[in-house]
Amino acid sequence: MVIKMRLLNKLLFAFLLVALLGLTVNKALAAPSPAPTVNTLFFSAITIDSLSKSQVQITINTNANSSLTLKYGASPTALSQNITSLTSLTQRSIILTGLTPDTNYYFKVIAKDASGKVTNSDTFTFRTATVSEPPVINQQSLLATSNDLVLVNPAGRNNAITIPKSSTFDIQFSLKKYLALKTIQMVVRNKVLGASTFMAPEEQANTNFADLTEVSPGVYSGRLTSLPTPGFYEIFVRIVDYNGNITEQKLADLTVTARLTVYDTTSKAGIENARALLYLYNEGTRTYEVISPQLLPISNPVFSKANGEYNLALPYGKYRAEISAIGYKDQMVEFAITQRGGYPAIYLTPSSSIVSTAQYYLSTLSDAIASSQIYFQQQAQSSRLFDLSMVGTVILLIMLTIFSISARTHVAVLYLPYFLFFKLGLIFRRDKTRIIFGKVIDEKTEVPISRANVFLSDPNGKHVLAALKTNKLGEFYYQNPKGLDYDITVVKEGYASPEPWEFVNDKVKAIPTVLRMEERGKPHHSILQIITLYAEDFLGMCTEALIFFGFLVQIYFVFTFGLLKVAPVICITIINLMLILTYLYRPKELWD
Repeated sequence: MVIKMRLLNKLLFAFLLVALLGLTVNKALAAPSPAPTVNTLFFSAITIDSLSKSQVQITINTNANSSLTLKYGASPTALSQNITSLTSLTQRSIILTGLTPDTNYYFKVIAKDASGKVTNSDTFTFRTATVSEPPVINQQSLLATSNDLVLVNPAGRNNAITIPKSSTFDIQFSLKKYLALKTIQMVVRNKVLGASTFMAPEEQANTNFADLTEVSPGVYSGRLTSLPTPGFYEIFVRIVDYNGNITEQKLADLTVTARLTVYDTTSKAGIENARALLYLYNEGTRTYEVISPQLLPISNPVFSKANGEYNLALPYGKYRAEISAIGYKDQMVEFAITQRGGYPAIYLTPSSSIVSTAQYYLSTLSDAIASSQIYFQQQAQSSRLFDLSMVGTVILLIMLTIFSISARTHVAVLYLPYFLFFKLGLIFRRDKTRIIFGKVIDEKTEVPISRANVFLSDPNGKHVLAALKTNKLGEFYYQNPKGLDYDITVVKEGYASPEPWEFVNDKVKAIPTVLRMEERGKPHHSILQIITLYAEDFLGMCTEALIFFGFLVQIYFVFTFGLLKVAPVICITIINLMLILTYLYRPKELWD
């Protein structure tokens, strides 16, 4: 019995031991593989940069300095040829020559670091191109632009582009000989000791790579955004044709610079809305000229953003910038855009001078006027748009003028032509006896009474022959070429109408004929009538403003469009002046 118990305990112990070992194995299998340590040697990239009928260029990148051995051959199981690079580097390009056209080749890479660690790559394959002529870029055809500005250095032997960081620019070029292409791409790479080895972070991937579009046979175009980090780069074009050729050719050197930026000298912080007026150096006259749209298609002056940077890209040349900002002393700087850069950082000294603040606002106003003139000049190139705008402006000014004159003088709108005709006749005619010129005033205060209804009746038939209204001066006018006699009756709300005045033309001794009315209580006006009266008074006060505005419009547009196109506005201003002057005119001989 004892033996049986011992045997049972041994079996139970063995069972528990096996279960424990199984659990440990399961945990070990379920645990993730440990990540490669920093000291692990591995390949970060293996790429084929170029491929032709007889050679290939392979670029190999490792995470640490290492020597390389590249084995290759026409069969994946017989990599009989090899090239060894004993120089310890993280990146190098190996060129295989003497290859057979239109043939599949296989290769693998073996890397060894200084500590003796070795790593092997997978086996890769490529096929050489058929016997053909590879595509070649025409370097002289390069055109680089940003906002219609040509950025390529015209004086350099090699293509060179200088542009501020994070700026968009367009590239266009052609091939020396037209070929049908499978793919064509453009890439920006860092320039390190003459090697093209730029590895962009993930967030910058879209800034250093672009597919190109064939805009015309053999001519390709694409758009890039300069990297946010200033430095020296190179632009390459990678071409794959249908013959199997893969070529990568350098197109241009690219210099990415910091932007033109203005800072506070004390706080070192960027200054917002600092004004920069730019000048371009003229090699012929040896003087700096203000950059106009005819010189360069840019906005000038320009104003800084919140961080003090100017959104500006300039072509190669020498420049001068006049910098001004509210609360700072003005500063002038000269700089040159070259292949090495050129956009300076400018520091302004704080100042509380009222004169500098006034100069800043005056210059800003001048800039606004100049910019608007440029805008209207561009719009005037469309004759239909300009004619429509001018006609609309003229009609609006005519309407405002007519209603403001009517509100100012209390002469009805439809009566204004007769009023102007009569007053002009009153000025120029010698015989002033054949007119009826009267004035209605308050009997006590002798204040002119405007908008009084004046009726001219036939003394015999008592028929009303004419109905007039007094203007703001209490005056009324009527032509009487036949010298007829009339009875004049005046009616005004709030006043007692006097007995009809017997106007006998041949017995008139004093001009104007003064009619007096006695006030009998103020008239009661509705709210609408009160609002109308105030609106008329306000509109009447705008008469001088309209005249002044007319002069400003003439001065502004004459220099922009010329005298002929501004003639309608000039006519409106002349009519305004004539109406006001005739309204105020009082011939001395009429008051004797």
